[in-house]
Amino acid sequence: MENMFNQLIDNKQKIVVLRWGHRVHRDSRLTTHCALTARAMCASGFILADIEDKSIEKTVKGIAKHWGGDFFF
Repeated sequence: MENMFNQLIDNKQKIVVLRWGHRVHRDSRLTTHCALTARAMCASGFILADIEDKSIEKTVKGIAKHWGGDFFF
């Protein structure tokens, strides 16, 4: 598994996670978890495709800023 992550980083390949079907009042915890898991697994970014949720965006960007890295939302 470590070899796979090293190859991704060395080759500068980008992995982006797409979240489709987010329901603002019901899925905040799940969508935040998906975004943070994507970041932890070395994804380059996260796209919340069908709706805008500023609360999740603020949380994910805050984590990325605090812990570093080039993760985009």
